[in-house]
Amino acid sequence: MKIRFFVVFILILITGNFFSTRLANATDAELYAQIPAISDISISPDGKHLAYITNQKENTYLAITEWPPGKAKTDPSFFALGENTSADWVNWANNDQQFVGISRSERQLGGTPYSTTHIMVTSLKTKKPKILIREGERGQFNSRVLNYMYSDPKHVIMMLNPDGPRSLEGHVPQVYEVDVVRGNMRRIQAGDADIQQWVTDRTGAVRVGLGIDLRDGSYQLQIKPVATKENPRPAWMHIKDLPGLTIDTDIFGFGADLDTLLVGSDHKTDTKALYGYNLNTKTFSAPLFHDEDVDVSSVRFDRAGNLTGAVVIKEEPETHYFGEKDLTPQRKVENRLPNHQVRMIDRTVNGKEIIFRIEAPNDPGAILYYNVDSTKLSMISPLYPGLDSNDLGMVIATQYAARDGTKLPAFVTLPPRITQTSQIKNLPFVILPHGGPHARDYKRFDFLAQFIASRGYGVLQMNFRGSTGYGKSFRESGKGEWGTLMQDDIEDGVRWLIAKGYTDPKKVCIVGASYGGYAALMGAIRTPELYVCAASLAGVTDLDDMIGDMRRYQGGRFAAERFIGKLWTDAAARKANSPVRRAGEIKTPILLVHGEDDETVHFDHFLEMRRALSKSSAPTSFLVLKDGDHHLSKYENRLAFLDGLGEFLDRYIPSDKSQAIQANAP
Repeated sequence: MKIRFFVVFILILITGNFFSTRLANATDAELYAQIPAISDISISPDGKHLAYITNQKENTYLAITEWPPGKAKTDPSFFALGENTSADWVNWANNDQQFVGISRSERQLGGTPYSTTHIMVTSLKTKKPKILIREGERGQFNSRVLNYMYSDPKHVIMMLNPDGPRSLEGHVPQVYEVDVVRGNMRRIQAGDADIQQWVTDRTGAVRVGLGIDLRDGSYQLQIKPVATKENPRPAWMHIKDLPGLTIDTDIFGFGADLDTLLVGSDHKTDTKALYGYNLNTKTFSAPLFHDEDVDVSSVRFDRAGNLTGAVVIKEEPETHYFGEKDLTPQRKVENRLPNHQVRMIDRTVNGKEIIFRIEAPNDPGAILYYNVDSTKLSMISPLYPGLDSNDLGMVIATQYAARDGTKLPAFVTLPPRITQTSQIKNLPFVILPHGGPHARDYKRFDFLAQFIASRGYGVLQMNFRGSTGYGKSFRESGKGEWGTLMQDDIEDGVRWLIAKGYTDPKKVCIVGASYGGYAALMGAIRTPELYVCAASLAGVTDLDDMIGDMRRYQGGRFAAERFIGKLWTDAAARKANSPVRRAGEIKTPILLVHGEDDETVHFDHFLEMRRALSKSSAPTSFLVLKDGDHHLSKYENRLAFLDGLGEFLDRYIPSDKSQAIQANAP
């Protein structure tokens, strides 16, 4: 298989004006359907160039420009990717070469969809893109960089499972030192049949292996002590030798102390706390940070590898910083933008120049540049040009009680015309449960929720039991509760809206994607009295089919068993909670949408459900997204979905705004 690229040179400086004007005449759906103008960005180690992935409707480019733009001596270069190739990330390998992670959707002979990934390398000197790993040595995944080794600009550390003659263990991932110019590889860590992921420390040494035993599904973890002069080749320690570490332990990596692994663990508390795990004594430290309500989700390090903060997600992401007197650059920017979520994207080797991404629940966000010495903060680009934060809806964090009294976190996005909670009366509402189902929502910019709100609807999103981030009890209580407890929690949110007078009970629709799409269909089956209509994007329709699809992939049997919980051994319950088996009961209007190349929930879920719905009396609408994946990654598919959903909602639960638009239509 050959990956083709072509190069385009466009005489444009990257300025806010370019990005903000190119969609000046766009429709509402076109504005919300945008793929972010910059989906990833990287600054060169010396700070003299930027490389970024920019999206312009159907087209995606890698752009390279001198930095800062006022000192640029050459025009930016734009590299357009080949057909059906998506750009996932960009990073500088050294001051000359840029790595771009790309992926392509493929199909096995039996039709099973899967992705292959590669690294496209471009050079400031040659401006000729090429694929890093030679064709005869490529496996399925060829873009997993474990360490960029900026102290050695000629090499990176990569995890590969090559199919070529250098592979001694087939598809088992191995770790290589790769020459970034020639593509030559030197293996530094042999594969292990039970390890699917390797982790290095900041020096580039391979220190952690994670995976499952493909024979019995047991969790596998192995950790290597730091090498010393006395013991230059220490032996691996396995999970049986590491008391307290389990499949639910989050591995955050090594900080400045290479003998201590930083982990998130709930071995003593219901929510995960941050600990150091000493590899010499094989014991946990005292908690470095713990929040009684939510899990620690990630950590922050400085350039030297020192731990600077622990991140939790409450209503929004929050960082607990260690060292009150030491204001890190991240913290300084957060202080200047108190109502925004700030995330560091990249920084120079000396740490003096930093790229940040910012956003807020009612602000689509931007990419910013920060100079540590001058403290200058400037915009590189808005993420959604043409979307004004003043035109977006307010997002409110709240909670409601489930029927058994459990408090469930929830978020309400309101139409832009509503600026006070006292105005929330008898609105048409869309219920928008998240996917996963073992994921979570929080206050952030959500293009789908804001699009729906812009048309005059309220939007309710909730974290039903089984959602992550709220501790072990909350997470585990939803395991295996497909169509039952998790569905109850969603329904109780509708009843809460009605009891409060926030919604007109005759104007409620349920919409969701992935697991949320499944929940939308089950809502139409279980409680048709609550929903006037239901829309499913990439929704699971058959639990048995989902299990079968998962088993086609490596380790899928055990992933499915853990994912589906108690339903694994209950065929009758799987049938009773599969929408395709009960489609004949549906009378609620249905919109069914699915991408042809969905690797997560295969397209046959759509085909089977469409066939089954022919036996129901429900009004139905169907939308097939050509070459569509699970995540609406293509602009044209995102636009088609938003247009179709907007029309569907306006037909069955028209808002004041949609009725006014229709009344004024020619």
